[in-house]
Amino acid sequence: MLCGLRAGAAILIMPKFEVGYLLGLIEKYKVSVAPVVPPVMLAIARSPDLDKHDLSSLRMLKSGGSPLGKELEDSVRAKFPQARLGQ
Repeated sequence: MLCGLRAGAAILIMPKFEVGYLLGLIEKYKVSVAPVVPPVMLAIARSPDLDKHDLSSLRMLKSGGSPLGKELEDSVRAKFPQARLGQ
């Protein structure tokens, strides 16, 4: 997060995680890089509201804290073909 601040990027911080609210914020603020932990990545990939939001601004999804499983990684890649996935 500090690297983003140093580079002059806008940082979006949520007081409490709710997947629907997160998807709305990504759409509203045109988030381009989303660093998240695997449980959040799973919630995004499984969200029934995923198709209701324009998430085309996402260029990179980064997951940290623990590795993503192959199945989840493949699911995220299929749902976000425009974004690079990093671990």
